[in-house]
Amino acid sequence: MSENFYLRIQSWWWMVMVLTIFVYLGPNFMPLLIGFIGLHSVKEVWKAKMNNSAVTRTSSWLTLGLIALITTLILSLTFLTFYLPNSVSLGYVVYLIFATQSSDVLQYFCGKKWGKRSLLPQISPNKTCEGAIGGVLISSVLSSCVGLYLTEMVWWQSWCVSIVLATLGIIGDLYVSWFKRRVQIKDMGGLIPGHGGMLDRVDSLLFDAPCFCLLGVLGIR
Repeated sequence: MSENFYLRIQSWWWMVMVLTIFVYLGPNFMPLLIGFIGLHSVKEVWKAKMNNSAVTRTSSWLTLGLIALITTLILSLTFLTFYLPNSVSLGYVVYLIFATQSSDVLQYFCGKKWGKRSLLPQISPNKTCEGAIGGVLISSVLSSCVGLYLTEMVWWQSWCVSIVLATLGIIGDLYVSWFKRRVQIKDMGGLIPGHGGMLDRVDSLLFDAPCFCLLGVLGIR
C-alpha cells in the first residue's frame, strides 16, 4: 500500500471524529461545521482561480458555477438540519454524508482492484468505469441499510435515494476535476493529508445535498 493510502485512512479517522462531535453537540452547532466547510471551499476555488495564469472563459464559468454549487451546498445542509424535527434532522444529514462518502471510498477501492477503463480520461484519468459501477452498487446497498436506521424512509425509498446519491456524487467529483484541469492544479489544497483540500473531500456533495433537499421537500422522508 502506498503512503498516500495510509494518509487517507488517518485523515478519515479524524474527519469521522469531528463529525461525531458535532452530531453529539446537536443541530444548533452544526452550522459552525457547515460554514467552515463552505467558506474554506470557496477560499480554495478563489485561490486556484487567482493563481491560474491562463484565464479562459471556460475556467471563469466553471469558477462561478463551483461557487454557486458550494453556496447551494451550504444552504442545503442548513436546510436539512433545521427543516426536520431535531430528533431526526441529524440522522438525515449523517445518512447523506455516509451515502456520498462511502460511494467515494468504494469507488476508490473498486477502481484500484478492478479498474481498467477510464470513465472520462480527459477530465479524471484515475476514475474508472469499473470503480464507478462497483462503488455505486456496493455503497447503495450499505447506504440503504444505514438509511433504514437513521431516517424515516422505507426500504425502497432508501435504496432508490442511495443509488441517486451515489450516481450524482460522481458528477460532482468530475465537475471539480474538470475545474482543476482548467486551472492546472492537482489538488484544491493541502488541508486534508491524502485527500487534498476541503473541496476534494466534499465535491461529491455538491449535487447530492440539493437533490436530497428536493426529495425531502417532495416528501421522501
